[in-house]
Amino acid sequence: MILIILLSCIFDHIETATLSNAFPKCYQNDPKLNECFVKAANSLNDFVKNGVPEIGMRTLNPYVSSGFNITLETPITDFAAYTTNFTLFKMYDYQFEEVDIRPKEGKISGKVVLPKWGLWTNYEILGQMISVEVKGSGTVTCECDRTVCEFSLSNWFDTSNCKDINVDIVCKLDDMSINFTGMANEEVVNTLLNLSSRLFASEVSPAFSSIFQGFMKQFTTRICRKFKFSELIPPSP
Repeated sequence: MILIILLSCIFDHIETATLSNAFPKCYQNDPKLNECFVKAANSLNDFVKNGVPEIGMRTLNPYVSSGFNITLETPITDFAAYTTNFTLFKMYDYQFEEVDIRPKEGKISGKVVLPKWGLWTNYEILGQMISVEVKGSGTVTCECDRTVCEFSLSNWFDTSNCKDINVDIVCKLDDMSINFTGMANEEVVNTLLNLSSRLFASEVSPAFSSIFQGFMKQFTTRICRKFKFSELIPPSP
């Protein structure tokens, strides 16, 4: 999601009056296109923080989704959950570390880091987390430390194949704290999960990867219907 927002900004499809005159522009035949994108993207944190109406982007301070189903199955973590009012905090506080843009192939890949972020949501859950039984409904709050996401978008050439764009995201959470309310054994659950917080962060990383991938797929499809890939990344004027 963040990637597509930034493409729309960096490659000049938002009214220029909304951007600083000093804001860098990037073009596909620039031999340093990737470096240009990273520099430009990492200068936009405050710009995207409160949303970009020109491309239909809601505020990232916080970002609120209606909710969805989450399922995860590993040898020690196996649960199904339903969430509502899924709210993400500090998603604007990202840093791109690398990017590889290939306009002729309709492909973008790279790595982005979220130093610290959080979430709050209503939930209903049944299963186990790192062998701890979880069952009930209520609210849950998470504070997440450094999270590294590697992403790839491919097969984006024109507006006729928007649903065929491939989106892949793999995120790894370094550490996190969690607080459930609404469970009969919530004190035990919270204590045990936080005592094994790094293991728990590793276990739930695939679930967050799936969540972010879903967000990005929706927003990519929306932007694709407006712009061809070659329009998002134009040649030099």
